[in-house]
Amino acid sequence: MPLACCFCLLVEESVSLNLKHMNKTALSFFDGQLIDGLDFCSKVFSLFESIRATEIGRSHLRMRKTSPEKKLIQELLPISQFVLSKYRIGLYLSVKWIDGSQQFDAQINQSGFYVDQGFYPPLIYLEVTCVMHPNDYLQRELLDKNGTAFGLEGIRRQANGEIDSVPVLHKN
Repeated sequence: MPLACCFCLLVEESVSLNLKHMNKTALSFFDGQLIDGLDFCSKVFSLFESIRATEIGRSHLRMRKTSPEKKLIQELLPISQFVLSKYRIGLYLSVKWIDGSQQFDAQINQSGFYVDQGFYPPLIYLEVTCVMHPNDYLQRELLDKNGTAFGLEGIRRQANGEIDSVPVLHKN
């Protein structure tokens, strides 16, 4: 069975059997494996879409309650965007994502004409850092519960635990 088909079955099994507490089975496919950059992106997007397509998948992705969902949103998808922005004729990338607390999230092997000519190094390390507004988690929670929220500045948790969202207007 081709690798792509095995991956699809692995993703479908992982998502359908255990989405409430998504296990690391789907992410273990990426961990420590050197994968062509475009294949990496395709598999990350397939994993995202297979989770999103389930009844509770959108909520799980939005709330990022478990480590695999958080890593998918905050590491694998940004790495995929990086690869897509750099991959081109003459510059081919392979990705090795490493799960853990090392100094980088991915090792990127680069090859092709531009590397042969010395324009790009053959190996780079990528660390993904996400900057979040302090109220980001409140907005995601409110969107998950109500489906709507105003901007991040007008959101706060009330004493009773409810989330209040009001529009904020700025003037010069």
